[in-house]
Amino acid sequence: MFGFIVFLVAVIWTLAAHKPVGRVLAWGAGVAVAAGLLAAVGIFPMLGAPAGAGLGAAAGSVIGFLKTFRHPAPSRSRVPGNFGATHAHDNIAVNARDQIWVRDIGGEEVVLSKYEVREWTHLWHADRHYKGNNRLELRTVRMDKPVVTAAFRRHPETVFGAPKNAREAEEWHARLGAFMARSTS
Repeated sequence: MFGFIVFLVAVIWTLAAHKPVGRVLAWGAGVAVAAGLLAAVGIFPMLGAPAGAGLGAAAGSVIGFLKTFRHPAPSRSRVPGNFGATHAHDNIAVNARDQIWVRDIGGEEVVLSKYEVREWTHLWHADRHYKGNNRLELRTVRMDKPVVTAAFRRHPETVFGAPKNAREAEEWHARLGAFMARSTS
């Protein structure tokens, strides 16, 4: 009974924190079923199936609740609506009016004309066998903002997520090359 109370509390906390409830329910139900089966077949003889399922639900829901904080869902709608982006990522976008929108690593949003950008570079740190801390650095002709850096952090900086961030940064490096090379008519 205690386990199901913890499960309900975790669901309520998740709702109150405006986090997706799916992970809490999935982890809570999955571990509850596993613990209930283990208790029922005698692997945990000191627990009965209901108590095992309750403790499993408690443990699973807490794990699911903590996972909502560790890996937040990426936001795809960071670009201002009035920018009219034709191509967008979390921290960089381009539009048909020859403008580039960038959210700098400091959090400042900058809109640049393509004619204000002198060069752009894909920066990263070697981390074991993958590229970590991926970002695009745009050097501009502006005196107030000579360097603007867009971070690529959609995926976690792990051996599984960092290569995805690197691919996205490389794609945007190439996209900026094509964007700068196209003629405006």
